Amino acid sequence: MSLDIFLRAPLVLAAGLAITALAGCEQMFMDGKAAPAAAPTAMAMVATPAAPAGGKLTPAKMVQLIAHTDEAVLAQALEADIARQGVVSADGAFEPEFYAEANRSWERRETTALQMSSAVGGPDPFWSLSQDGRLGVKMKTRTGVNVDLYYDMQRVSNSLQASAALPLVENTSKTGISLKVPLLRGAGQAVNTSGIKIAQIDEAIAAETSTLVKTKRAYEGLRTYVAYQRAEARVSTRRDLLALSQRLVTEMRGQYGSGMTDPRDFVEAQGNVNEARAALLQAQAELAEQRDALQIYFVGLPSKSPSDMWLPAGGLSVIDGRKLGALSGLDAVYARRPEIRIQGLQIERREIETLVAENAAKSELNLNLDFAKTKVSGDYMPFRELFSNANPNQTWRVGFEYRRGLGGNRSAQADLKAAQLREEQAELTMNAFRQRLAGEINAIDGILTRARLAVSENEKFLAAQSRLVRDERDRVGSGLSTQVYVVERQIDEVLTREARNDAIAQLNQAYYLAAYANGTLLDVFGVQ
Repeated sequence: MSLDIFLRAPLVLAAGLAITALAGCEQMFMDGKAAPAAAPTAMAMVATPAAPAGGKLTPAKMVQLIAHTDEAVLAQALEADIARQGVVSADGAFEPEFYAEANRSWERRETTALQMSSAVGGPDPFWSLSQDGRLGVKMKTRTGVNVDLYYDMQRVSNSLQASAALPLVENTSKTGISLKVPLLRGAGQAVNTSGIKIAQIDEAIAAETSTLVKTKRAYEGLRTYVAYQRAEARVSTRRDLLALSQRLVTEMRGQYGSGMTDPRDFVEAQGNVNEARAALLQAQAELAEQRDALQIYFVGLPSKSPSDMWLPAGGLSVIDGRKLGALSGLDAVYARRPEIRIQGLQIERREIETLVAENAAKSELNLNLDFAKTKVSGDYMPFRELFSNANPNQTWRVGFEYRRGLGGNRSAQADLKAAQLREEQAELTMNAFRQRLAGEINAIDGILTRARLAVSENEKFLAAQSRLVRDERDRVGSGLSTQVYVVERQIDEVLTREARNDAIAQLNQAYYLAAYANGTLLDVFGVQ
């Protein structure tokens, strides 16, 4: 009997059910492979590479390790910390700033004829020595008002003072406050604190993106986890298949001399041994590939030796899908998915940018206010004397300034239009993702149904194959059959077990896919 026939017959139902189970999701998520567990046979001639010693993984432990040690997750967490510093930086724009300056200057020049003809008369040459300084605090309020509170000091000696019968040294003091109040462009707390609000939104987006990266990496890791289990189990079934193919050749050889075996069947059975050996080598290569893929998630973890690896703690079996496969209503899914929250924050950010652009398109109109107290003295002047009732000297100014582009401020108008388009684009992106997500949720419900059916039907098929093996053995005991037919039934059973294991892997991946789409993957495994 041809091994190719063995492979086709029991796999017809498995191919129709297990492969269809995740076909609808290939465009949404990456495809992966998994593996079943079966008892190895001592007759295998191809050695399987020994699994290196290392940490044992459960799905929950793997998700925990990825969430806390994966480099992509850690890198995105740093982005959230960086964005948090952006909030501090934006708020720092309203920090009061102290300033101070001091100058000392000397001048000597000839006196002009006009200066000589003045009432006092100008000495020739003219000289001047001055020292001045300024202390103050500048700040911008959250409503956009620029404040400058200052104190000026100046000490002057020159050649005019003696000719004017004035003290040889003049001390001038001035203290005052200047205000620049925007009335159109740059006015209002909403506009002036927009930088802080945008930085806060960026921080929230970075935090949500961290959750998104963590969820994606956990999902990809679980798919790789299942793919390794399926590859491991496939090595086991392929090893059993090789052992049974060799045993079939042995049994046929014993019947060949008595004429009970067709020579063509014997030659075909010998060819099937080579096919089974090649299938086992292919399965072993796939297992090594999946093992390496699994270790990528743990490159940041310390190991005792290069051979230490993290491998699944158990073989392939159907996982408990009561929580993983429990799909919620769309509103609940929208509230849980970080992509939706990120897009909502993006819309909020665009709205603030539009508000700022609308304000920037306005004309500039400012109210300027200045008030100062001044005093001149030949002696040192205490600061308090400036504000005493004995000092009536003061200056004040009230004024307006207005600016507007002659072309209607085309640059600001273009920025406003671009901001409005970006806001519209963000809303369309949100709606498009919500529609796609709704389609995914509906598709996953069908995927889970087909995957469960595939496992159920393959379990029934495997049970039937096991009964056929037992019946054939009973027939051998009654002299109605031979060991050749028993081995052929066992080969059918092994092939059916491999198909069943593939269906289990597809179902487990479908459960993880459902939890990912539902936004509950991290919650199920207790990761925040």
